[in-house]
Amino acid sequence: MRWTLLTAIVLFIVFLGFVFLLEQRVQEDAEATIQRHSDVLSSMVWNFNDREAQMYLELVSEVDIYGRALITTLDGDSFVEITGVSPPILYGLLKRVGLVEGRQLRSEIIYNGETIGELKALWYPDTLQTHLYFLLILVLIGGVLHLVYLLYQSKITLAGRVRERTRKLEDEVKKHRRTEKKLAESLEEKKILLQEVHHRVKNNLFTIVGLLKLQEIDTDDSQLSKILQRSVNRIHSLALIHQELYSRDEYVELDFSDYLHKLIENIKETLAEPDQEISVDYSLAQMNLHLEQSIPCALAINELITNAFQHGLKEKAEGRLKVTGEKEAGQVKITVANDGRRLPEDFSLEEDSSMGLNLAIKLIEKQLRGNVYFEQDGWVKFVIEFPV
Repeated sequence: MRWTLLTAIVLFIVFLGFVFLLEQRVQEDAEATIQRHSDVLSSMVWNFNDREAQMYLELVSEVDIYGRALITTLDGDSFVEITGVSPPILYGLLKRVGLVEGRQLRSEIIYNGETIGELKALWYPDTLQTHLYFLLILVLIGGVLHLVYLLYQSKITLAGRVRERTRKLEDEVKKHRRTEKKLAESLEEKKILLQEVHHRVKNNLFTIVGLLKLQEIDTDDSQLSKILQRSVNRIHSLALIHQELYSRDEYVELDFSDYLHKLIENIKETLAEPDQEISVDYSLAQMNLHLEQSIPCALAINELITNAFQHGLKEKAEGRLKVTGEKEAGQVKITVANDGRRLPEDFSLEEDSSMGLNLAIKLIEKQLRGNVYFEQDGWVKFVIEFPV
């Protein structure tokens, strides 16, 4: 491709050189011709034979294509002047658009070695240069027409591509809409199934709670009654989670702050003695927990609240319970405190904990990867911390 282009450029340069040399030769021939005419006209001018000079100029103007011819004396006075012929059609077209102009030819009129006048002529050369200009015009017109054709074809092609692409996009949009519709239907089915699962689990758990309560009523063993009561509270804490998820149309995340209110109030109603006045102070920030974290955390708090009622506040006519919770920087911190009986100074969570408290510690440490610790400063506090 590169060598072809270089060859074309070289040939074009050679062609221009040939045209230039040819034009030089044509110019020399034209100057020689007008010199011969001035030699012929010298005797006519010397003898003031203007009639013959005019006839001669009219004749040669048709042969040599002079558009205008003029003979002047040495004083600059016009001796003979003719209009001549019109330029050739092709030359005239190029002259109108300003590509060519008539060439001015001049020659002295000499008689017996003495200059007696001057011959001037406006020459319209019908040469190769003229045809070259015309050819270039045709090429330009052809190029413009070809460009217009290409643009038109490009427009048609582009319009076709746009229509084809639009059709494909419309098909893709329809396909995506069908897929979205199927996904929406599938999601709705899964929501209904999850809702049904939570509903059935809740009902089954409450059924178990009811059976355990009936068993508790039928037993006369106080120790067994306490065991059954703790089991009822544990199962009820789980059932309450599924009830909250079912009632709120939430399936994997629980508003744990609201859930704690309901859980603690239920335990208070179950474990507080009729003659006891136990107040619960809540200070819970908004905490949303995943179902996998909600269940072990609920069971652990259930054990802490149950311990507070059965041990810390058991012999008090009036008592207070404080529950605080916050969720900051990916960490949950829940504190359960009571103003009841203090624990021994040498109390250790690892060695002295009851079965319920041990269950709470294991749930937090093993399942939530958190930790449990206690403090005593007028209140007996149990603190739960775990990451979310």
